Amino acid sequence: FNSESVSYVWYNITMEDFKIRTNQLEDKEKSIDIFLESLEKIGATITADKFESDAYIVQFNFEQGEIKTTLRILFHDKTGSDVVIANMTTLPDEAKGKGFGGDAIQNVLQWARDNSFNEVRATQVQTESEGFWTKNGFIKDEEYNLTNDYVYHFDNK
Repeated sequence: FNSESVSYVWYNITMEDFKIRTNQLEDKEKSIDIFLESLEKIGATITADKFESDAYIVQFNFEQGEIKTTLRILFHDKTGSDVVIANMTTLPDEAKGKGFGGDAIQNVLQWARDNSFNEVRATQVQTESEGFWTKNGFIKDEEYNLTNDYVYHFDNK
């Protein structure tokens, strides 16, 4: 929490406005904590991203922990999506293409559905990964899309 940025953003507000915004921040943090706890219940290990607030490293272990699929997810992203998957990888490299990433994505999608999210976005999708996202039910964002995003909409499922 950076108080300097808060004081800059909220420079000319009343104390009542400040209390309302502080409560909104606290409510947002509580909501995120609840979502993260429910993600842990389906087997994910979660750590906070050191570099960005509202970003978390989510890891699923397969084959007794020998294979790990790691995703970086963000809440409250500027895209308007409920959850954004910013990065994803499966290690070791020999495990790639064997369905572990798809299993991890299906876990995340079920979690998002269970929490009544409307949309999950994969951002900065590399050309060679587009088939993976399409296979898992994501569609390419047809709007202004400089970062090659793919989106999963629950209202269509």
